[in-house]
Amino acid sequence: MTLKNRTFKTIIIISLFIISGLSNNLYSADKRRINVAFFEAGESPTHSLLRSEFKRTLSIISPENFDIVFIPTGFKTGGWNKDSCQVLARQLSVQPDIDIIITFGPWVVENLMEAKCQKPIIAMHRVDPANEGLLNPESIPIINNLTILDREGKIEQDIFSFHEMVGFKKLGVLYFPSNNEQEKIISRIKQIGNQLDFEVFSAEGYDNQGTYAFFKAYNNLKANNDIDALYLFPLWGLDVHKIKEFIKLPNRAKIPTFSYEGMAPVQRGVLASNASLSYISEAYYNAYKFIKIVNGAKPSSLSTKLPERPTMVI
Repeated sequence: MTLKNRTFKTIIIISLFIISGLSNNLYSADKRRINVAFFEAGESPTHSLLRSEFKRTLSIISPENFDIVFIPTGFKTGGWNKDSCQVLARQLSVQPDIDIIITFGPWVVENLMEAKCQKPIIAMHRVDPANEGLLNPESIPIINNLTILDREGKIEQDIFSFHEMVGFKKLGVLYFPSNNEQEKIISRIKQIGNQLDFEVFSAEGYDNQGTYAFFKAYNNLKANNDIDALYLFPLWGLDVHKIKEFIKLPNRAKIPTFSYEGMAPVQRGVLASNASLSYISEAYYNAYKFIKIVNGAKPSSLSTKLPERPTMVI
């Protein structure tokens, strides 16, 4: 090969690299980067499942021009400590490289509201946002930058299903509160008790941080009431090992249990649950909302309802 040919070949190769680089730069310029934060009150097996499925779903349904980034500095978990969550909420609210916040579990939405957060918020895995004060009477979020799932009638559906299955007379209820909604929730269950002729008992117990503690609450419930069935709301504050240990308590006492949370607690020892809405469905529902919000939709304008059909798992 002559010097002239080698020089020409070198020019061609360099030109191809330049063109390739320009193409990549143009491609990157066309990509819309969206930085996502995850904020949870504390670690939970259910939160982990929801988070993983949410990310997986977004990777499938997001437009090609979206570059969705789950930034490490945007992952905040409060260790089930309300004071810590308030601090983290203030940090997230002013962190400039966050475009949207996904929350999991109790009270963190309220923390962001107190911090006057203006970023879009998608709230996942809340029990009853209406009684928790996050929805107005028309089931619309009380702030424009919030969207949330309202499983209206879910609790009543659970209690009717559980009673039809077991026929209890003295129902124990353990509820991890987000704010001060506990009495409203228990009152709704007592109304069903009046219809079906059973009594309802609840109890509380708190750790040294002032966080609801299921083991203490259960011991207080059993010490003062002769219950013959137990309804469990989300077992927040417990890891997988502690959940299994906790569920052993009513099982040893031959007390049938029913969980608000679906399939996962049943796999860990709870007798039954209504699994009409799986974590996969909830994750997909919120991933769809995510795309809508990023494309300009006002969070509070999005639906808060998702049709459910009772499906009991045992």
